[in-house]
Amino acid sequence: MNIGLHEDTIENRHHSMKQHTEFAVKSVDTWGVTAMSEATFTYRLTSALRKRLPDATVIKLADAYTAGLPDFFISLNGQVTFFEVKLTINKEIFRPIQLATLEKLVRGAYIVWDEPRKKGDVFWHEDRDFSLLFSFKELIEEVVKLVEDESR
Repeated sequence: MNIGLHEDTIENRHHSMKQHTEFAVKSVDTWGVTAMSEATFTYRLTSALRKRLPDATVIKLADAYTAGLPDFFISLNGQVTFFEVKLTINKEIFRPIQLATLEKLVRGAYIVWDEPRKKGDVFWHEDRDFSLLFSFKELIEEVVKLVEDESR
């Protein structure tokens, strides 16, 4: 009987997680303009990075209870680089708790994306200066270059 309850709990949790995931990856309507959500963009980004860096480990960090965690990290040749993803539609792009966490982790970078313009940038957390020069494909290459340079 306990097994039945346990299986029911796991099934309910799976259903709940599936609903949460489906909600997270849907587009959001911001100020009357449909825009890609940060979760959707991060999924797209990490998927592309996994393909582009097959020898690296790319892990999405998901913890709804710990403020300030970066969105994902890439480990290559024993070096870990943490990334915080931001969409330019966000009102508060550089949150103090996220900056503090990236500073503590030392090797932290931001990836900023402007969905309407389809342009982005990647830069070290201490820079906080970006120009939105890169297409998605170019952005992937810039992230790869940053990670590879740090892993040498």
